[in-house]
Amino acid sequence: MEIKKLSWLHRYQYDNLPNSYKELKKEFNTLNTLLNRKVKRSDKIKNEIVELRDEIRLLHTQHNSIFKKLEFINKNYTPNSYLTTYQKNNKGEYVQLIVKYLGETKSIYLGNKEKIIKTFEDYIPSLNEKNYKYKVGKYLEPIITTHFIQLNDPKSFLRNSYKLIDIVEVIKVK
Repeated sequence: MEIKKLSWLHRYQYDNLPNSYKELKKEFNTLNTLLNRKVKRSDKIKNEIVELRDEIRLLHTQHNSIFKKLEFINKNYTPNSYLTTYQKNNKGEYVQLIVKYLGETKSIYLGNKEKIIKTFEDYIPSLNEKNYKYKVGKYLEPIITTHFIQLNDPKSFLRNSYKLIDIVEVIKVK
């Protein structure tokens, strides 16, 4: 942005001007000073924005580098769990909790479908035969993570075997 300037007036020229022009000249000088200040401030802010973008770019690069080094923790040390059902000798549906942890899967036998619904109906609202797989799976995921998996010995979860009674005991203690 170009700021237009008036040519220099000597004092005797300024004194010979009519009063209305003198006032306009004063107003012009005031506006010129304010405009110069705002332009300088704007340039300073633009320079600061450029510096901030550079700093953000560097920090973002460092952030991504460290994230890539730690990403395996989320993939490996955070277990995923879900319920599956199967039939055995056409006697009914049986339920297992499948936990994927450290790249391996572990199944925990929970019992038949009716037993599961009866066990968890006090802890999970609106549990029924249609939604029990999803709701029980989501309900048990944080319990498995906090009470059965130890980060100082992550393989212990895979070595040990667990049953529905172990899980219910933890729930009752809560």
